[in-house]
Amino acid sequence: MTSRFCIFLGFFAVFSACVAAGAALAQAPGGPTSGVLGAEPEKVEAPPLSEEEKAARRRPFRYSLFFSAEDLMQIRRAQEGKSVIAKDGSTDKIPQVRKIRLAGIVYFSPDHWMVWLNGLKVTPWVLPEEVSKIEVHPGWIYLEWFDIGANHIISLEMPANSEYDIVTGVLIADPTPTVVQGKR
Repeated sequence: MTSRFCIFLGFFAVFSACVAAGAALAQAPGGPTSGVLGAEPEKVEAPPLSEEEKAARRRPFRYSLFFSAEDLMQIRRAQEGKSVIAKDGSTDKIPQVRKIRLAGIVYFSPDHWMVWLNGLKVTPWVLPEEVSKIEVHPGWIYLEWFDIGANHIISLEMPANSEYDIVTGVLIADPTPTVVQGKR
């Protein structure tokens, strides 16, 4: 015999046993639906709720299945625009010297340009993680920079060859900026 035929015989034997068990159950005292799934469930009445319990059920769910109570508190603080501190309270990621240095601008068009921020080449396609928005113009840039130390976004306009000290809020600009305006 082939293995397929043996498997068929096995399934047939299991099916026959199930049919026989169903027939025996149908003849059991109490009828065919006693103790069987699909039977009518008993109707159980819930105790009446107090006004306080009813109000509690109408309130929106304030908890989370994914976040702890501490995480939710930090999320709410961030939504309100307040400072958020890491769980462990560490400040290891905050650099000691927090400055933004704009070394140069190469401008072709509003969609095609290069700038050098803190020694990194920045293009419309490659932005540092701190930059949330940048608009480049022939002699200056508008920048929105997320400062991890202050935990907020700094908006500023910077001319070429300038440096902004985040801690003091002082912008030092070179009086003779070098701007390269390219041609295509």
